[in-house]
Amino acid sequence: MKKGLIKLVFVFILSFLVSTTIIKANDTGRVEVPGAYYEINENQETRILDGGIEYIRDISTSHADKIDKDSYGCSDLNTAPQQVNVLKVPSTKALKIVNWRASEKTFWKKATVVDLARDFEANNPGWVVIAATNGDFFDINGNGYLPYQTTSATYTNGEMYRSQNRDAVGFKNDGSDAPLVHGKWETTGLQLQIYDENENIIGTYDITHTNEVPTDNGVAVYFSYPTAKSTYVEVTIPALNSYTVERGYMLASDKENLYAKGAITIVNTETPINANEFAVVTTNPEITSKLALGTTIRIQKNLIGDYAECDNATGVGVKLLENGQATEVSDFYRHPRTTIGMTAKGEIVLMTVDGRQTKNNMYGMSYKELQATMLKYGCVEAYNMDGGGSTTMIIRNAEGKFDVMNSPSDGSERSDSNAVLIVAPRLNVKLETVEDNLFTISYEGAKDATVSNVVLHINNEEIQITSNTFTYNKLQSKTSYDYYLTYDLTYKGETTKITTEPRSITTGKIKPILEDYYYTETDTQIFFNFRIVDPENTLKFIGLKIGRKMYFLSNTDTSYVVDKADINTTEYYISVEYYLESSTQNYGKVDYKVEKYEEPTPEPAKKGCKKKATSLISIFSALSAVVYIILKKNK
Repeated sequence: MKKGLIKLVFVFILSFLVSTTIIKANDTGRVEVPGAYYEINENQETRILDGGIEYIRDISTSHADKIDKDSYGCSDLNTAPQQVNVLKVPSTKALKIVNWRASEKTFWKKATVVDLARDFEANNPGWVVIAATNGDFFDINGNGYLPYQTTSATYTNGEMYRSQNRDAVGFKNDGSDAPLVHGKWETTGLQLQIYDENENIIGTYDITHTNEVPTDNGVAVYFSYPTAKSTYVEVTIPALNSYTVERGYMLASDKENLYAKGAITIVNTETPINANEFAVVTTNPEITSKLALGTTIRIQKNLIGDYAECDNATGVGVKLLENGQATEVSDFYRHPRTTIGMTAKGEIVLMTVDGRQTKNNMYGMSYKELQATMLKYGCVEAYNMDGGGSTTMIIRNAEGKFDVMNSPSDGSERSDSNAVLIVAPRLNVKLETVEDNLFTISYEGAKDATVSNVVLHINNEEIQITSNTFTYNKLQSKTSYDYYLTYDLTYKGETTKITTEPRSITTGKIKPILEDYYYTETDTQIFFNFRIVDPENTLKFIGLKIGRKMYFLSNTDTSYVVDKADINTTEYYISVEYYLESSTQNYGKVDYKVEKYEEPTPEPAKKGCKKKATSLISIFSALSAVVYIILKKNK
């Protein structure tokens, strides 16, 4: 009886689960949601990137019970082939997700994801972009008051470039099991923040007035803002109690939404506002004691509430998954898509789906197909981002350049208003030069990370490097070498052993060498003596450089005479240019400084011996001068 009852209860529970579960997977790996499914046909590539990021490219099939055909000519087939690229980012303090816009100070600039990644690295020395996708929807046609802005918030490393919110996700970047935040968007009003010389915030104060003299101990901000496209209000900064920033950051959407930052350059001066200027006006003694010429100040709204722990946030579109369940969605068109989500263990998942290329079996997906796809890759929470021609995924390669991993539907990368970057503090290693027997590298680390125990691995050697520039000179000419670095990196209290990707170099031909070069002189002339050794016939040019003058020499010359009346300097160089043909440069150049021949001090004469009247070198120089003058006259 008990066994029968247990069996009946088991069957009841099983039937209940089957009837209420939205997600189910069969033996083929298919994942289903109501009205759609997704399954993988072939894994083309899976690899682990720097920082433990997993990259996946799958050739797949998606199905939707309902598909609407649109003006892009996408097929209305219910079942369609797909190309999907996925990034799975572990939640760790060693990695950071950043919402990046082009670093323009007074306007919003569109740029490709590759260019946005390069711009980030140029403005954040010691940080590298490992991978990235496009980000939020944006004013693609530039019709807004401040053209090309993102549709929703742009919050980057604590900088609130745009505070408006349609819907956004935030990134805590704290290594927790829930690093992605989605909730109620709340900010303060505009606030003044004051920095010390070490870029630490030493005071935060509410802005109480805009473009008018504040009362009591209030704080006013003066700035010009758009009231229509390319039309700005005229504002004049008052002379009293004003602190003006020229040539700072100035991004104003309207009277209430402002991001401004820069160093104070003018105090107590009446002046009309320009596009890249703003000012603070206050009599509050606590604030004025911290303000002076050169002080950096910032005006922005700051995050509070659900997003208070986030250091980055980006706008998103429709929520696709919540608590592992598909949400109600109503878009049945197939388009290229970019999505972001989070797994149960806190991994951030970024995905692109290629579309509008049916000839290449790239159909794009509807929202329902996206739901099944994000579930397949382990997400319990997911959001749609900007797609269409904007859909792009890039990965940093071993040479430090960026490869576009998906197939943008425009045929090439589209310029967007922001990108979601996966970044890490790393040594920025730069190959400075490769010559015939040596190469030089330099490196720079992040200011908020500590680098130690840097070791160069090359030519079966391990060399400890203690300076930021290092030259290794034990190479053979016309030979290829691989090298890499290892180092310890400490960031946010955690130390990680880093090994860089191997890089290849090829040395050049043996360069010409200048030997036995010196000069002697008389009252009226200078005699230059030298010998060029060129074992591989690589000499391109040789010349005598005296001030701004260059005297052309022949590779067969061994001496040259210059009249003192023709020159006005005492520094002389022999310039040698040559065909190098190494992996970094086709040509090389060396300037040899020519020193005066100093006759050795003669030893005291031995008893009974006569002192030599003239040294051999003096005789040789004098004879050389006579021969040169005779030949010149005969010409």
